[in-house]
Amino acid sequence: MADHKAVPDLFVYPNPVVDYLNMAGWDAEEKADIAIYSITGQPFHAQKEWRGAPIPVSSLPQGLYILKVNDRSFKFRKL
Repeated sequence: MADHKAVPDLFVYPNPVVDYLNMAGWDAEEKADIAIYSITGQPFHAQKEWRGAPIPVSSLPQGLYILKVNDRSFKFRKL
């Protein structure tokens, strides 16, 4: 199991999103494992050692999604 530091206070924006999902409050020196799931649990995107870059979501179908950053989850809507 990977050793991760606690996720700081993060702000996911814009919400709803069209092309790129951004997060404010992430220290770019830290790495995280991120994943995007549909609300039914279907995985759509996963990335190891993410460092805070915008996440491309333009290829996702419209709907509600869950972004998981290490052990924290955030809900967002894709237009």
